[in-house]
Amino acid sequence: MAYRNPNPVTHFEVSGQSNAQPASNNGVTLVAGSGVTLTTGSGSVTIAASGGGSSESSDSYTLGYATLNASSSGTVSGALTVPAGKTIMAITVDVATGFVHSSGTSYHAGWFVVDGSKLAVTNSSDTLLQPRGAYENYGSVTFSSNYWGAAGVQASAMARLVVGSSDLDIDFKWSNQFNTLTAGSATLKVFYI
Repeated sequence: MAYRNPNPVTHFEVSGQSNAQPASNNGVTLVAGSGVTLTTGSGSVTIAASGGGSSESSDSYTLGYATLNASSSGTVSGALTVPAGKTIMAITVDVATGFVHSSGTSYHAGWFVVDGSKLAVTNSSDTLLQPRGAYENYGSVTFSSNYWGAAGVQASAMARLVVGSSDLDIDFKWSNQFNTLTAGSATLKVFYI
């Protein structure tokens, strides 16, 4: 005896790819959409999709406390690189070990500089991105860009900047770092599609 489902499937939908409509109460007719191929054989249907979205990639740089000890302000030129034609989606800072000195924690300023002349839609000024994150500060949660002294912080700055016809180097800059740091490590990362 064959099993018959009392609630047959009457509609399939894959956004932008294919559509299925019931031919009757006993079956479904598949209609291929853009980028979809339907193949029948041996009583089965094979659906193959092509195209799809872009995959995400990234570039990263590990920032150690010794770099910041070099001066109270400075630049890591080309800390991150994005290939030509890609779209920058976000820049993140993951502080694994808080930046500390002998008398406390460091709350220096840190930001990223994107050269505006290297973007697909060029402009004469640079784009500045300063990731913000949540961290515990004196028993309460603070959300700002002053997280450098706290371990385990993940900060981010969202963007949608299209790189022009040549690779783009992104600089990391810091200021207001007036102490001799004894520890600290963070991963700086750019995500792009």
